Amino acid sequence: MFAEIDNGQIIHELRTHTPHTPAEYMALLEKTLKDSFSGAYEKIIITMPSDIENGVVKAAKNLFNEDFNLLESLQNITRVPVDIFNDAKLATLGATSGQGREMYLTLSTGIGAGLTIDGQLSHDLNSLEVGHMIIDNQEWEDIASARAFVEKQGGKLGSQIPEDDQAWQEYANNLAKGLLDIIPVLRPDRIIFGGAMSLNFDKFVDPLRSILQGSSLSARFPVPELVKSQDPERAVILGAIKYAEQNT
Repeated sequence: MFAEIDNGQIIHELRTHTPHTPAEYMALLEKTLKDSFSGAYEKIIITMPSDIENGVVKAAKNLFNEDFNLLESLQNITRVPVDIFNDAKLATLGATSGQGREMYLTLSTGIGAGLTIDGQLSHDLNSLEVGHMIIDNQEWEDIASARAFVEKQGGKLGSQIPEDDQAWQEYANNLAKGLLDIIPVLRPDRIIFGGAMSLNFDKFVDPLRSILQGSSLSARFPVPELVKSQDPERAVILGAIKYAEQNT
């Protein structure tokens, strides 16, 4: 998704296909900036579902299968300032309220997360990759992402699964396995759920809350408030707006 922001407002949005190679990505980016935005921009903010190191997008199974020096490539097509973020980190800024310790958890093809403290991204945790935690000898996102849920249900989306189906209890169990490790480490006051699975939040939140409250962990650490992102599709864009406001 592309979006143009002017004075803190979204004035133009554009959805495109998802590129699968660095060359395809750069071709799409250059064409879109030229054809749809006419070069009339002062800053570019880009997000990727991957670790970012000095402008290099690190290889990830849900993205490119090779490291990609995006910042260097961008210098060939634009002269305006560029910032590159992990998408979950910027979405965290867009989805949180600015009060206390808030964790954003995006449940999509993988699992991404970020943490804000009183509205500021925790830069010490910029490389937070909770989806890759090993649980039951596999990565957490391989049992609790939207992709994992759909695979488990034989290709059915969450919207096709009734609220009283046992699948939601099982999904809540898998989510809880990771959260029970995260809560005593990060101590979030609130966890905001985004990504594709957040559209089914009402189907899994009650069993998830019950598991967390019934665990031995709850005797020592308060169970965070569990809430759904108000606008999961635009959380990254809203994060870009907040970031721009904080850095002007």
